Amino acid sequence: MKKTNRFIAFVLACCLASSPLTLLKAEEAAFNEDFDAFMHDEYVEMMESDYANLHFSLRDYEKEGITKPEVTLGVPSLDEREEDLAALEKTMEKLKSFDYNTLNDTQKHDYDALMFDLSNSIDGLKLPDLTMLFAPGSGVTDNLLTNFTEFVLYEKVDIDDYLTLLDTIDGFMDGCLEITKQQAEKGLFLNDRQLEATLDSIDEFVSKKDGNPLIVIFNENVDAFEGLSDEEREAYKKKNEEIVFGKFIPTYEKVAKELKALEGSRLYEGGYSDYEEQGNAFYRNLIQVKSSTTKSVEEQVEEMTGFLRSKLSEMRAIYAKNPNIEEEMEAVVGMDEPMEVLKYHQAHMQEYPVGPEVNYKVSYLDQSVANDSVVAYYMQPPVDFLKDNVIRINGANVADENGLYETLAHEGFPGHLYQITWYYNTNPNRLRTCLNNIGYTEGWAMFTEIKSWQKAPVLTQDAKDLHGLYTALGYVQQSCIDLGVNGLGWDIDGVKEWLEGIDMNSDYAEELYEFAVDYPGQLVPYGTGLMHFFMLEKQAKDALGESFDETEFLTVLLTNGDRCFDIVENDVKEYVESKDGVMAKAIFEEVPSESYEKSFFQSKEGVYTVIGVLVVIVVVSVMVAKRSKKDDPIEH
Repeated sequence: MKKTNRFIAFVLACCLASSPLTLLKAEEAAFNEDFDAFMHDEYVEMMESDYANLHFSLRDYEKEGITKPEVTLGVPSLDEREEDLAALEKTMEKLKSFDYNTLNDTQKHDYDALMFDLSNSIDGLKLPDLTMLFAPGSGVTDNLLTNFTEFVLYEKVDIDDYLTLLDTIDGFMDGCLEITKQQAEKGLFLNDRQLEATLDSIDEFVSKKDGNPLIVIFNENVDAFEGLSDEEREAYKKKNEEIVFGKFIPTYEKVAKELKALEGSRLYEGGYSDYEEQGNAFYRNLIQVKSSTTKSVEEQVEEMTGFLRSKLSEMRAIYAKNPNIEEEMEAVVGMDEPMEVLKYHQAHMQEYPVGPEVNYKVSYLDQSVANDSVVAYYMQPPVDFLKDNVIRINGANVADENGLYETLAHEGFPGHLYQITWYYNTNPNRLRTCLNNIGYTEGWAMFTEIKSWQKAPVLTQDAKDLHGLYTALGYVQQSCIDLGVNGLGWDIDGVKEWLEGIDMNSDYAEELYEFAVDYPGQLVPYGTGLMHFFMLEKQAKDALGESFDETEFLTVLLTNGDRCFDIVENDVKEYVESKDGVMAKAIFEEVPSESYEKSFFQSKEGVYTVIGVLVVIVVVSVMVAKRSKKDDPIEH
């Protein structure tokens, strides 16, 4: 299945277990061999169309019958869209030709997941491409550095392929620049804040001639590679230096110069909703992908607003009953070594279904390639080589022990590393490992990160609860504002009105609005994703009462891997019904007012005092430095 500008999608995205419990729906006797053959053929076509995607996705590709494609980044072009659309529509026709009733349960999940992916891709190709390839944080200049510094050398040929790939940087960037110039002619370009951030990031990298990470990391990898002679090592190192200093850095300098020349091209002041009809359609397609749901922007804003009201109420209640809470929040978990934290999390997962045995290592990023908008990321391993896993931390964005604690819960256990290796260990259809449902994957990591606070040592129960609430509130608040600004046309006054409507401090409305404009959709997978998982948990608990079993529920969520929430919700519904429960709409209620009615926080002034602290956390911590996923490879 050919994917549109596959390597661009790959770059922009960057960042199993014991058998399912018997409570799950048993596999039907039916099994459609033709369907699995179709899925395999589509997977092979995808792998054979993009070398970089193949390298990060699969180690032993020959065993899968895959022919290695040309080693190149390619030269992206908008002219390919019609060809790509025709290819995807052909795949859709093949998919629809299968009788759904002849598929077993796993195949039905594969069918539904592929249908969701294809539908979004086809709809997106029919719209003007408004993706900003050089956007700060999520653009090609930042994420290419991640892909190259994380390039694993399995065989000697991989060293040659790496150097060949690196040497094609100029053609790839020329293609990206040409697309960007075509957009700029139509008034579609970065605003001044975005451009400044991108140029600063490029300058951070190109100015580091001594100790450049593309030199240092490559040399370390070559030195560690067994079977090379000293002459071969030196020859490889010399060639890499020639490419980095002779082509790669000059290409980045050229990009900076040409982007600077386009400054002021943007005709639109606000978010995508200001881009007239084309912007509105583009954003709604984008958000369906980002949130992994078919729910409309309006529906999600309504749900998030209700979720926020409930969580704000819980937070106010904690402040009202506990006069020492601020002092208690200063306590730290007492662990400052990343491996120590990961092992702690791994040892406190009794309620989660058992995952495979894996190795993992964690290290801090060189700041010249550390994306300012990323706290950390998890490198998704090849599907046929799960054992070794890598997590990188941006030390500049992890302030203290508590920050490290929640970050590694998100990236490692029980977050990304656990969820991905759990699913991959069930030997899923290979194509499923290439379909990205970022709302699910980021939502799972946020959901489990928040839950991990309940296992934190040293902290009081109120402090544990409040840490989780701060995290949830920050992400859901900004996600909702993103949807409001880019999807519903909120201006700064609109953001203020919404904040005041849920009793939140509106003093920072302008900063929150600007973040939504500058980083559209960036935090949406996190906020909408965590909300959906907590909604599903509440629905299951409400339906089953005392018979609710957390391990069973988590197994339902994990089984069949990342998928859109429409499918996950149906799986939870079937699980609840199998235990004689009835699913109802999740309604998040506020804590009864009498529990804190005499408190200072019941007053408007008091509410704003508490929420003002929260908003500062959101502005300083989330907006400047919260994690953004790198898919294919994956962060989280």
